[in-house]
Amino acid sequence: GGGGAPAGPPPPPPPPPPDAVVQTLAHAFADVMKRPEVQQRLDFLDIQPNGASGADAARILNEASERYDRIIKATGMKVD
Repeated sequence: GGGGAPAGPPPPPPPPPPDAVVQTLAHAFADVMKRPEVQQRLDFLDIQPNGASGADAARILNEASERYDRIIKATGMKVD
């Protein structure tokens, strides 16, 4: 047969990037966030950057998703 799940456990995740890489990316991201066109787009989307870490940003997005999910279910709104 073929096409089934591979045997054995999945491979381990890759190691986290070195701190120097994380810092370089964080600085580059901060520079991009200062651009007027980025600020305008974020304002249009009603997004207020707060400098949260990746983990904090994930938590904030998950909380917002749960809040909107409750609103959608409570109102019976259909999302296409």
